[in-house]
Amino acid sequence: MKSVKFLFVFAFLAISALIAKSQVVSDINETTFFKAKYRKDKVWDVKRSPAFPIAGQNWTLSGLMAAYDANGGTIDWGQDRYLMLVAEVDNTNGANSLVDDVNKSAVKYSVSLQLFESNGALVKVVSKWGKIAGIGEKGFMYEEQGYYGTFFSVAAVPSSTIISYKPTLGTITKLSELVNTSDLTKSLEVATGISDGPFFSTKYRKENVWDVQRSPAYPIAGQDWTLSGLKGALDNSGASLDWGQDRYLMLVPEVDNANSANSLIDDINNNGSKHNVSLKLYESNGTLVKVVSKWGKIAGIGEKGFMYEEEGRFGTFFFVAVVNATTVIKYKPTLAAVTKLSELINASDLTKSLNVEKASEGTKNMEVEKVVSISPFFKAKYTKNQAWDVQRSPANPVAGQDWTLSGLKCALDASGVNIDWGTGRYLMIVASAENSNKIANTFVYDIYKNNARFNLSLRLYESNGTLVKVISKWGNIKGMGDKGFVYEVEGKYGTFFSTTDVNPSSTITYKPRLADVTKQTELIQNKKEGR
Repeated sequence: MKSVKFLFVFAFLAISALIAKSQVVSDINETTFFKAKYRKDKVWDVKRSPAFPIAGQNWTLSGLMAAYDANGGTIDWGQDRYLMLVAEVDNTNGANSLVDDVNKSAVKYSVSLQLFESNGALVKVVSKWGKIAGIGEKGFMYEEQGYYGTFFSVAAVPSSTIISYKPTLGTITKLSELVNTSDLTKSLEVATGISDGPFFSTKYRKENVWDVQRSPAYPIAGQDWTLSGLKGALDNSGASLDWGQDRYLMLVPEVDNANSANSLIDDINNNGSKHNVSLKLYESNGTLVKVVSKWGKIAGIGEKGFMYEEEGRFGTFFFVAVVNATTVIKYKPTLAAVTKLSELINASDLTKSLNVEKASEGTKNMEVEKVVSISPFFKAKYTKNQAWDVQRSPANPVAGQDWTLSGLKCALDASGVNIDWGTGRYLMIVASAENSNKIANTFVYDIYKNNARFNLSLRLYESNGTLVKVISKWGNIKGMGDKGFVYEVEGKYGTFFSTTDVNPSSTITYKPRLADVTKQTELIQNKKEGR
């Protein structure tokens, strides 16, 4: 009986210890350091000078390149994946594990690096453990399993950036040095907190952002402000913005340790920090293209939008709604000049307008997703042997009559250049909401509740699903039938998409069921053509 009691007590204590350890890990991983998500433009393989940081002395990081995993392979960032650092109990008490001086539990920890999908699903463990060094206001270094020194930047930066700062800590040995580091924690709180509001999470595209004539030159709260003569927006050097393929701008709050005259007071967290608001240009997949403006003064906030003066030079107006160059905007700003973060986050007229615009866009996108989820047409992946530039006879198909396609050649992009198929790349047709309604014959009409209009872009992807480029922003679809269909690349090049692999010597003849597609139902009902 005594042995049974002993075993029971031993088991109870062991389980209690395990529960205690699990609780400790859970609590630690809820701190700012371990909750931060790092995307591609915040994680870099870098040149370091000196090789290892010294607390309180300048440390310079340059030559930024794509980060590696612990095996020396480039990290596969997929579609908006992110990295997180995770505290895990290290029962082996390894030489590089950290002492828990937060909970005083005598437990030691390793810090792993893990890659996640945008929906939070774990992709892989990039590094089982790592030494952490150089903690300071700009970020820190994580040395993956003693091999690759990967720098984690608090702010998103382009590869041309040179980062220089004075770390507050050299090499980390205790958990408290991660959890309680004031400079880094303060910066991370800004990155993960303030940025989540409507003002900083809104994406502005070409039709939302303009260089304008202003009357008066600077707004007065509660008085009419008129904006006219809209022209393409400029960057801080006065050059026109390169909008590329569906790029967008976002405003980003960043800690300003210099306390410059134009920075904003943080009256949200009340932590004594000040902030600049930078303007950054991103690819459609979220990759940072460039910093358009390091800081800017914000003025004229109201229901129609606001002005951002790039580094004190160019007054760029951000409209809540999509407008064109002939638009004249008139409204009464609720704020003349912004001096506090709360004035951006809590500006009721602007926030309400941004939320309305997001809800409207979201409703349209939900309809697109509804189509995508039920239609094979939008799920089909076309490889090199299924997409061809062709000669057509007749040039335009007639429903129910023979249509012949011959002279198959490599498919072209919108500029007339052969598509670069790489290794394992594929094409997909993507439906996206069209807000401008400018070119009627390029859109496929929706039959759902909001009668929104859509265009069909053609996009090239890597075998792992990473977007390579937008081949065509829009296109008409002709000759839908059992053998496939033709997608007209921006009205220029007729690309034939075959339901099966064909070779260039083939001649394809079939009777199209539809000559021209005009409704989304005509795509949804395609079972054979969309595979």
